[in-house]
Amino acid sequence: MQAPPTPPSPSQAAAAALRVSLACVPCRSRHVRCDGKKPQCRRCSSEGKWCIYEQSRRGGLTRAALAARREATAGQRRRPASTQINLESSRSQTSSMTNAAPDLSVLAGFSFDKSLASVDSNLSTDESTGSTTSIDASGDPLLDLYYKYFQRLHPFVLPQRHFSRLLADPANYEKLKPLIAMMKFIGSLYAECENCRELKAVASALRSERQKNSLKPDGFLVQCHLLSSMALYWFGEESESREEMANAINLALELGMHNRHFAAANCYGDAVLQESWRRTWWTIYVIDAFYAAMTHVTTFPTCDIEATTELPCEEEDYESGVIPFPMTLDDFNSREFAAESYVYSSFAYLIGATHGVSSAISKGSSEFSERSSQMVLAEVDAVVDGWLLLLPDSKRQIISKSGEVDELMYQAQMAIHAAMVGAHRRFSELYFDPVETVSGCTPTPPECKSRYRVEYENIHTRRCLKAIEGQVQLMAVPTRPWLHSPFVACMVVTGTISLLSACRFYFTGHRLTIARAQIRMTIGYLKSLAQIWPRAQQSMQEVQVIAREVLMLSGKDGHSSSQLRITNQCGPTSLDTSMDQYRSVRGESIPGMDGFQSLFDFGDFCADTSWLSGS
Repeated sequence: MQAPPTPPSPSQAAAAALRVSLACVPCRSRHVRCDGKKPQCRRCSSEGKWCIYEQSRRGGLTRAALAARREATAGQRRRPASTQINLESSRSQTSSMTNAAPDLSVLAGFSFDKSLASVDSNLSTDESTGSTTSIDASGDPLLDLYYKYFQRLHPFVLPQRHFSRLLADPANYEKLKPLIAMMKFIGSLYAECENCRELKAVASALRSERQKNSLKPDGFLVQCHLLSSMALYWFGEESESREEMANAINLALELGMHNRHFAAANCYGDAVLQESWRRTWWTIYVIDAFYAAMTHVTTFPTCDIEATTELPCEEEDYESGVIPFPMTLDDFNSREFAAESYVYSSFAYLIGATHGVSSAISKGSSEFSERSSQMVLAEVDAVVDGWLLLLPDSKRQIISKSGEVDELMYQAQMAIHAAMVGAHRRFSELYFDPVETVSGCTPTPPECKSRYRVEYENIHTRRCLKAIEGQVQLMAVPTRPWLHSPFVACMVVTGTISLLSACRFYFTGHRLTIARAQIRMTIGYLKSLAQIWPRAQQSMQEVQVIAREVLMLSGKDGHSSSQLRITNQCGPTSLDTSMDQYRSVRGESIPGMDGFQSLFDFGDFCADTSWLSGS
């Protein structure tokens, strides 16, 4: 016969009386007691933390209030199907590319208050014990938006179906909270949610908390740092972005993610997770190279790392979970000798292009000012031409017959063209104007041209113009620009500023008219990207400032400039000269000032470009 239960001591009874069923997110994440006081609990108030309360899945309501809610829900179910929010339909379209604006119908009736800022909005909680039982990654509108729009641009996080499966185990919740929070923040940008800054703050706090607790650092924390760096840079917080990128790189190297054994040793027998680890390392490498290009440096932290991890597979294989035997970077770099033609994944071609150009440029000096730099330039040309010539027919078409854009090949080709413009322009006739230093996407103008450079000036000019034309064709792909990676913004700016120089110093006649239309298109392209990413707005404004100066556009008073400020062949110099003097300096005939001004009358330069952005 069992002994009767021991009655609780007075102290235990007092603790039970003080126990509250609702704890704030910061206290719950640290597994500490919370007094449940609103709007701020005592612990958060004393520690100066931001206190957030998550709404209970069961509402935290009285029986009467719960009954009223059930009645309202029943009424909602009785409504015609056309008036209901079809979340399942939205989720089924997650993996498909669409030209439509974000489907905000999935957010109807969704409250963007501070409770949404918590990453626990999809938790199912046993309120009698306070324990987490499951997390649903496929039922949150912000996560749906992340997967629908951002995942296909930089696909290294687990596919949504596999991510949900991982979250079915509540033991994974603590280590995944920061990653989920950052994914929700990025999703909120596509929803144009007013509380996106609150979501960013929560993601940052949870990331910091994750680093301080006793959980062992892992690949999911690397993914969180990487996503944070990418999102924060284009959100306009570059300093924090650089710090997060350094954290991602350092932790990835510490874990050994660049070595092939890491993915196999840390996937728990899951081939999809193993593929995710490979993708995480290569995304770090590619984004690190993009940052280097945007800051005009010839090397970067991961540039010289000897990575042995295999290359990613095709996107449809990753989404399906059927992962083929992986190829290596050495295989890719020797593909011209393969007995049989092998089509690598789009991700692999992006990595190959980045690796080839970066390796060639890192061997030279930071400035192409010596004769030896011509050898480096020749190697860059060989890398780019070889990459393009060996591209399989199936990878040449950026857009499929169904209208889906291959975003990774899109980025690869944009990057290739931007690299060609950056490498050749300083040797070409597309001279620099001092005002170009306004843009953070263009390098410092060269000081002087050597005789050696002038000898091949026409070749370099044609190389630049061909690359610019390639970018223009990519921008004309019939899809909304904001659907592309924000990293293409700086690539576009590099080509656009060079196109402005061509309008000033090189083009005449009808080609000049075409270039004017192309510049208008690039402004609209950047304007569309700025709808999602604030940093793209700054890039657009920089291009507008440069265009008005380089093309001598009318000021606010309506009077056009009667003087030309040009850049001579020995560096950027402001020269006040008449049109006749300018012709004698260039030794060629160009349109007269009146014709030139009327042709580039950009009085409507900032006019409506909604036809480009789809707004």
